[in-house]
Amino acid sequence: MDHPLRPPDEAVEPAPKPPIQERLLLTPEEAAEVLRVGRCTVFDLMRSRALASVKIGRRRLVPVTGLHAYIESLSDPDAA
Repeated sequence: MDHPLRPPDEAVEPAPKPPIQERLLLTPEEAAEVLRVGRCTVFDLMRSRALASVKIGRRRLVPVTGLHAYIESLSDPDAA
């Protein structure tokens, strides 16, 4: 059904998402893409608290700073 205030031939495009590098919070799927692991692995890392996450409403998101901290912990021999 057409909107009464918009001509029927005018298409509405969604606002473009900023690149992942510019976001502060990532979805688990985006975090998995950055880490090059599966979605389930990201959820396992969040569950074990190896990867920081925040809950906003019903969504669980990964702070970019948490990704950096996790990557640093992988290369730090004293963290294990």
